Amino acid sequence: PEGSGRLQADYFLGEDLTWRFDPPRTAVRSMANPSLFCSASIGQCDPDHYSRRYRGEADNGGVHHNSGIANQAFYLLAEGGTGTNDGHPYDITGIGIVAAGEIAMRANTIYLTPSSQYSASRMAWIQAATDLGYPTKTVEDVWTAVGVAAPCYEISQTVTPPAVTTVTPGSVLGPFSTSETNNCT
Repeated sequence: PEGSGRLQADYFLGEDLTWRFDPPRTAVRSMANPSLFCSASIGQCDPDHYSRRYRGEADNGGVHHNSGIANQAFYLLAEGGTGTNDGHPYDITGIGIVAAGEIAMRANTIYLTPSSQYSASRMAWIQAATDLGYPTKTVEDVWTAVGVAAPCYEISQTVTPPAVTTVTPGSVLGPFSTSETNNCT
């Protein structure tokens, strides 16, 4: 159940595993503030933004350490928050822990695989929200807040054919001029 204390949904992970309940000291992760937990072996704190992810060889490339990014996304989806992450401001109204849990569970069990990347997680959570009838805007906003932006496919191409007055069989039209613009920021 929601709340703080032993066996409560308090956004600490692992704090109930010891005989002495003393979060955050007995926890191993924080979904609300991933950077509370640092790893001496890899020399950095759990990231709350994709730009701060661990890229080394330890921890199988950071599979556990980098979970702070998804943990932060879940927390923001459930509870909301206002702030600036890696220079980008956000203001998110949470949808509640139950709805956030339903979205994350569906995304993780239906759409994602063990080798999925964060871009796939963003898309899976959006699809899960759609499947469950939740608005997707907040889901999109939380992933943007943690640095996993929408894929950018906004490339426009303009093709201008040459002026032709008469076309005869076997003639070649051309040259065509093209210009391509990447509209992504």
